[in-house]
Amino acid sequence: MRHFLTLSALTLVLLSGCGGTSDSKVTPVVSEKEVHLIKPEDLKGHLATLMQQYVQVGLSVEGKEYTYLQLLSADEETGIINLKFSEGIVQIALADDEIKEMALILGQFKEPKKWNYVEQSEFETTQILKFRDGISTDLNEDTVAFEANLADSNTSELYTVTLRFNDSITEAGNATLELEGDTVKVAGTLGWKTYVDLENLLADNPNTTRFELVNVSGSVDDSVNMHTGRLIRQHKLETYIANGNQAYSGGVDLFAAGTKRTAETNAILGVHSWCCSVDGKPANKLPENHPEHGAQLTYFREMLGKTKGPEFYFFTINAANPDEIHKMTRAEMEKYSLVSQ
Repeated sequence: MRHFLTLSALTLVLLSGCGGTSDSKVTPVVSEKEVHLIKPEDLKGHLATLMQQYVQVGLSVEGKEYTYLQLLSADEETGIINLKFSEGIVQIALADDEIKEMALILGQFKEPKKWNYVEQSEFETTQILKFRDGISTDLNEDTVAFEANLADSNTSELYTVTLRFNDSITEAGNATLELEGDTVKVAGTLGWKTYVDLENLLADNPNTTRFELVNVSGSVDDSVNMHTGRLIRQHKLETYIANGNQAYSGGVDLFAAGTKRTAETNAILGVHSWCCSVDGKPANKLPENHPEHGAQLTYFREMLGKTKGPEFYFFTINAANPDEIHKMTRAEMEKYSLVSQ
């Protein structure tokens, strides 16, 4: 049965840098038992399924196809999700797990010279197509096709538009990777596609030695994000964040994966509690022996050691609520061995 990622979950991630949420398929943990939201041996199959769903996503405007869409933002209060495509923004309104309205905001992104990742504020509008009427049709158990008539806000000319949409696009994140010399740089919101992109980049560039976090807001798929961290450790990459740059939540998880971890004096590492457990509680409201801590404890033991790993994890979830961020002090980074220097 298809289900769209809830707007509340998206809003936590995109607006406050939240990491991923808990997964209902959690194996109970006691002591140091290894726990994974996605078992390592199941990862490739899981990603293959997401890729199959991802290629189904697309936009058609008067018969012209656009197949690369990217999540920009989600607003819980208005119920609006914005997706970037090559000629602008497609805006949809979700209600009761269905697409109810759609609009196109056409124009041009004012892209930074070195990054494809952009904010919605970096956009110049040339044309707005407003919703007139539409109908939602299930293509399969994962994907919906929303067919709509959109009217030009100035001329009232009608355009026929179809959006094929599923959760894979919201869970993909919008992070971009760039290689400079022996350093891969990441910016944006992490997701399952970050793992795929990084794995491909490292396969093509085996001499890569450093993973630099430029501006990372968090992760929309923590179950895969922890495997992205394992990929960083497997390839023995150093992690680095420069003065003035920032990494929040799931970005800190990846920073912890470095064989050597360097944060400049004015770099920002932000942490908070994840949300939510199967019964709707944030991690900082669960007892320390609760089974849903298991996957994160497993991960941080791998990255920071059997003692420092759990200590750091429980520090992060108690440092701030899910909709808040605690910016770590240098003393805190050193106390939990998050930085090597």
